[in-house]
Amino acid sequence: MRLLWLRFGKPFIGYTLEDYINIAEEVAGESLEWYWNNCIFTNDPLEIHLNEALTFVGLQMEILNNGTIQLNVLDNFGTNPEREKWLASVQ
Repeated sequence: MRLLWLRFGKPFIGYTLEDYINIAEEVAGESLEWYWNNCIFTNDPLEIHLNEALTFVGLQMEILNNGTIQLNVLDNFGTNPEREKWLASVQ
């Protein structure tokens, strides 16, 4: 956001989607084509990708019938160290 502001934050400049993509990839230091194709420019549910990432730390997201999101802890002792490493400050 800071880089977008520095380059396009003056009144009436604006930026294109291509500008945004280029800045995001510049900050990431790599192509984010997988992200744009799988998460942004698609109708696929994001839950699939979120759950792939959450599985790494032994968690699983579930959307209940009433729209509530529930985060479940998986019983996988191999992921416990990763969960503690990444989430220790929020538990």
